[in-house]
Order: sequence, then C-alpha cells, then structure tokens
Amino acid sequence: MMQAMADIPRNGLVAVGAILAVLGLLGFAIPVATTQETKEVLKIGDL
Repeated sequence: MMQAMADIPRNGLVAVGAILAVLGLLGFAIPVATTQETKEVLKIGDL
C-alpha cells in the first residue's frame, strides 16, 4: 500500500516531463520566429 502511494507523484512527474519533451521537440520542428528579415533599427554613424 505504501509503495503504491509513493509511485503516484513520480508517475505524475514522468508524465509532465514527457509532455514537456514533446512540446520542446514540436517547438524545434515548427519554428514560429523567422530571422530572414533584416532592417535598419538604429543608425549610429561611421564606426
């Protein structure tokens, strides 16, 4: 009985970790931010 109660938080932690891992992989597979566009933000002068 005590062993079963001790496994409940660990199983929940493993489930949360697995969900975060899947979301992380999806974040790498589907990039939202694009870095192709360049524009002048600030002109400092001759450097």
